[in-house]
Amino acid sequence: MGWYKIELSAHQMANNETAKLQSSFDNHWKALGHPKGFALFRSKRSGDTVIIYISPLAASECELLIRSYNGSFCDPPSSDEAGLLLGFEDDKALLA
Repeated sequence: MGWYKIELSAHQMANNETAKLQSSFDNHWKALGHPKGFALFRSKRSGDTVIIYISPLAASECELLIRSYNGSFCDPPSSDEAGLLLGFEDDKALLA
């Protein structure tokens, strides 16, 4: 699997959906023993939506979760457009 993204609307953010999504991914990450490369990144841009980028390893382990949020395939984000949300500091090297 490649990179995926989930776009959260202002309404979803107001309902704390970002924290719920992060918690769900964190539970998977813990269950897998915290593997390197399992990472989430959050868009740095401001606006009415937030984009959560999902690394290929995380995407391969969380397909159902991504589908439940209508996630879609995307190009790898750059370090200019996304910051680490979940994972190890070294996982920043995954960014384009």
